Amino acid sequence: MSLTQNLQNKANIEVVQTPEQQVERLIKKMEREIIKALPKHMSVDHFSRVIITAIKSNNDLLKIMASDKYITVLSSVMLSAQLGLDLTPSLGQGYLIPYGGTCTFQIGYRGLAKLVRQSGEISKIETNIVYKNDEFDLVLSPIEPKFKHRPKIDGDRGEPYLAYCIVLFKDGTYHLEWMDKKQIQQVKQKSPSARHSSSPWNTDEMEMWRKTVFKRASKWLPISTELSN
Repeated sequence: MSLTQNLQNKANIEVVQTPEQQVERLIKKMEREIIKALPKHMSVDHFSRVIITAIKSNNDLLKIMASDKYITVLSSVMLSAQLGLDLTPSLGQGYLIPYGGTCTFQIGYRGLAKLVRQSGEISKIETNIVYKNDEFDLVLSPIEPKFKHRPKIDGDRGEPYLAYCIVLFKDGTYHLEWMDKKQIQQVKQKSPSARHSSSPWNTDEMEMWRKTVFKRASKWLPISTELSN
């Protein structure tokens, strides 16, 4: 049985009058399944409140909930629960993205970092944005690599032009990844959701710069079981 069919059967969904009512009722009906999916340290009450608020505050998600594609929202909710990611906007761990009349779940950079940390092999992850007026020096060398980033504290930092990610492993080694503005914009252009106003590419662009360079770095990193599945 597919995930969609499983969710439909277990939710025992009934038609309600308004999208707002439907949101609260469907999420409440799904709480038993959400509890099974959530890590033990996460509160189902908090998780449900965050999800309900996220959906009710987004007109496009409400429209999807009122359509025959509502199950794409529920599937996205279950995926975020399975990964143990909190969709509180300020945390940046994940997003419900409406696009083309359906909903998809998009992991935020902080959510991706959380899942990688759970591998147990990483001591620190640092991602940052370099601006034109910052002091920045990078020399790639297997013998004597050099890296220095000193942000401009006072005054205008200028336009962002580069993002980097440094991962420190518990064995003392590290991995460095960097991408310039052109490379990041190419990734953005390939993302269908970037065309939508509610996409994090448009609401939290610098966070997406961080996520993009970290996602490239994560290809070389150990990952938790949740992310590999």
